[in-house]
Amino acid sequence: MKTKILTLVLAVSLFSLNSMGETKRYVLHINKTDNTVEKYDTEDIESLESNPAPDDQRFEAVDLGLSVEWATANLDVHRSTKVAKGPEGQGGHYGWGDPTGNMTVQPDNASWTPYEPDRAKCLSYYGGENPPKDICGTDLDIARVHWGGEWRLPSRAEQDELREKCTWTKETLNGVTGYRVTGPNGNSIFLPAAGFRFASSNFGGDYLSYYWSGTLNPNPGYSDYAYYLETSPDYYEWLSAARYIGQSVRAVRDAHNTILTLKSGEKHVYRIDEIKSITIEEFTTDEDYYEAVDLGLPSGTKWAAVNLDIDQYDYAAPAPEVLGGYYGWGDPTGRNHSENEDDYPRYDSEKSISGTDLDLVHIYWGGAWHLPSMEECEELRNECTWTWDTVNGKPGYRVTGKNGNSIFLPTSGWRIGEKIDQSYVNTHGYYWSGTNVTSFYVYEIAFSQKYQWYYNYRYNGYQMRGVRK
Repeated sequence: MKTKILTLVLAVSLFSLNSMGETKRYVLHINKTDNTVEKYDTEDIESLESNPAPDDQRFEAVDLGLSVEWATANLDVHRSTKVAKGPEGQGGHYGWGDPTGNMTVQPDNASWTPYEPDRAKCLSYYGGENPPKDICGTDLDIARVHWGGEWRLPSRAEQDELREKCTWTKETLNGVTGYRVTGPNGNSIFLPAAGFRFASSNFGGDYLSYYWSGTLNPNPGYSDYAYYLETSPDYYEWLSAARYIGQSVRAVRDAHNTILTLKSGEKHVYRIDEIKSITIEEFTTDEDYYEAVDLGLPSGTKWAAVNLDIDQYDYAAPAPEVLGGYYGWGDPTGRNHSENEDDYPRYDSEKSISGTDLDLVHIYWGGAWHLPSMEECEELRNECTWTWDTVNGKPGYRVTGKNGNSIFLPTSGWRIGEKIDQSYVNTHGYYWSGTNVTSFYVYEIAFSQKYQWYYNYRYNGYQMRGVRK
């Protein structure tokens, strides 16, 4: 059972602008045992919950440093203890979606995959014709039914995590071959080669193992199949099999951890031993909070030291070489990824959105901060020295004013729709101005090692670097 440890209901607004032009918010600090701190604006948080240690200790669990804890032995519903005899014990073989563990029914023609001649009858023993896409923790989950508590089948994602984040080493334990699976924290489990069952016969017990997940194959035409983890002396990989195939079960349960869920749906999971403390602090910004670099420009324009990043607690990239977000031009939400030009503002008599309610820099940083105009971008190009540089491994341009002060513009690539073009992330930089030059094009700062200036479509996702007087 999860326990809510933070109620995001405060007597004051979590995001407010006071009469002095200061923005006041509340920021959650995750203070970690490695002395790092992660910060989140409480406006972005959906919930913060913890999983307490379970009361039921009948079945041993191992924390591998993953999102779930893994049982030390296989399920065996026909033993009085419901667990295999030791980590090397093979346990039983069960059909997917059969909570009894007793079904061995399969198609009459004994073929490997088709459910003929009576598909509906066969499937009725293994979750039915339309089972949930994921039976983990449901009444179709054989681990939950027989072990109870928080125990359940692993999902395919959790099996993938075991496969991808752990070290797999061939091992023989008490005469049984299998894999020693060692987690990032050094703890391990042993997965024996337990084979599989077809009808009433077992196969491959001395070298193969099939372990069910609780996840149905979602691909069209494959709902009669479910995902499983297969191991052999040569590989360990997920595959998809007919639900009537008898396979082993290695159960999992939620780790004793703290789960931070953002309103975007993104989840951050922390093990209990990772967190030193959790605090909420009041955070106030005004236009002077963000560093403005005086480059000695004739107009008096000062350029921000870092890019805009509305997903950071203070809406700014943490360092000059760190990329901010990729934003469409004139999108006041910062979330529009449409590739349709009609979803972005068109050319009008003003030509510029700088400092308006369509200017994302002005919206989030406030005060006099705004997207640079075309003239301010041209001034930066003509009045400063541009030198290709690398900061903490990130290439870009060092832009130095005549007074010796400088800013760093990192290469960024760009976003089209939902996809960031990775081929240009370390070779090209793209930064919006606030100036619309035609009914389709917007002025931009665009550069490679031989810098150039361009116009481009408004739906492109570019970086934003603010300016102010």
